[in-house]
Amino acid sequence: MVIREADGQLDISGTPAELSAIAGRIERLSAGESVSFHADAAADPRPYKRSLAALEARITEGTVRVALSDDRVVVTASVPMMRTFASYFRFDSGAPRGTHAHHEWFDGNEYVARDSAPLVVSVG
Repeated sequence: MVIREADGQLDISGTPAELSAIAGRIERLSAGESVSFHADAAADPRPYKRSLAALEARITEGTVRVALSDDRVVVTASVPMMRTFASYFRFDSGAPRGTHAHHEWFDGNEYVARDSAPLVVSVG
């Protein structure tokens, strides 16, 4: 998995199998639990500015909030909201490179916090 960032815009990419494994682990989280996934921080960040080292998902309360913390992406949400977030990592096993999903707040979206960083999850 590779996580890229530029000006608060995030992209997480991996194979369909890698992304599905992340989704499965996130979906199994219970109240108070967290999970961390290592990313290739040495990967070429282009067209973004830098590559990050990890993705962390923490069960808290409320809507999904994606945030940057140093060289990590930290996602917080309640159990049901985190399961919705995990669905963004599910792609068909034969999905072509470049297939992606956008996770971001928009007016009327009750699942994503207004201050959540925009995230693209893509098959890479």
